[in-house]
Amino acid sequence: MSEQQVMFEGKWYTIGELKQYVTEHSEKFKYHHSKETKQKISNAIKLKYKNNPDIVKRMTESLKQKYKNGWIGPRKGKKHSGETRRKMRKNHWTKNPKYAELAKVLGTNFGKSMKGVIHSDEWNKKVSEALKGKKKSKEHIEKMRKSLLEGYSSGRIKHGHPSPETMKTIWSNPEYKKRLSASHKLRWLKPEFKEKMKAMRKQRWSNMDFRNYMLKKMAEGRKKRPTSVEICLIRFLEKHKLPFKYCGDGSIWFGGTNPDFIRNDLKARQIIEVWGDYWHRLDNVERVKNHYQRYGNFEVLVIWEREFYIENWEEVMLKKIKDFMSSKNIPEVKCVA
Repeated sequence: MSEQQVMFEGKWYTIGELKQYVTEHSEKFKYHHSKETKQKISNAIKLKYKNNPDIVKRMTESLKQKYKNGWIGPRKGKKHSGETRRKMRKNHWTKNPKYAELAKVLGTNFGKSMKGVIHSDEWNKKVSEALKGKKKSKEHIEKMRKSLLEGYSSGRIKHGHPSPETMKTIWSNPEYKKRLSASHKLRWLKPEFKEKMKAMRKQRWSNMDFRNYMLKKMAEGRKKRPTSVEICLIRFLEKHKLPFKYCGDGSIWFGGTNPDFIRNDLKARQIIEVWGDYWHRLDNVERVKNHYQRYGNFEVLVIWEREFYIENWEEVMLKKIKDFMSSKNIPEVKCVA
């Protein structure tokens, strides 16, 4: 089924093509006073200040002093009523003939009709240049923050992300992907940005609510556990009645790290980690051991995936674990990258 087409300015457009056309020719659709109206306004101002050319300067200085002394304008904090806003919107649409013609096609709620439209590079550049050097006040930032929090709590804003349909439209543009990738790479090359992100992560993880939420999500992501290698070790431990229980499902955490197996006979504080040759090839065994020692002086045994594939693996594994339980020196198995 073909997309609906509409007539605008003597040409046929699909709704998507018309939205793109309006975006690229935005200047045409802005409301401007006619030359006659502009001349009338100019003449009125000139007549008012004709005999006192310094009045504008004095008014400016007076307002600056008022604001400095804490003066609040009469419209500060006030909002137009719904009826007034409707009148203003209707007036804006009807006075500009281009908008009036467009309104018949897209309706006066133009903001929603433009949802998902990708702006041209020229448009984005103009907006970027216009916003450069402009900083939002603390009051404005706080107001935006409260509005977002209210939106998240009420469900008005979902996850803080555009809809899947909108994202699909945006990411279908290869230029957007290329531009975003280059921007991210350039940003991470700056040492100050890396330090800023590092400090931000530390601050977020120091919040117990955030920490518990993330640990819960990490545990949910482990629902597919245990892995095939972990299942093999579980059966091996049960077969030889070795006192270790599986906890890699997120049931036990030590400082944001979830061990795979933990000794459960209370005779020693010991942990067994089962590492895949590929996924853990860059991990540091000593770092992990030091981590668990900080949380209760645990001893750690790392078993690599490839140790299950040798011919007499059960015999070797049994000796290795029993030596570990008796705290004998165990030859370290190196990872092959």
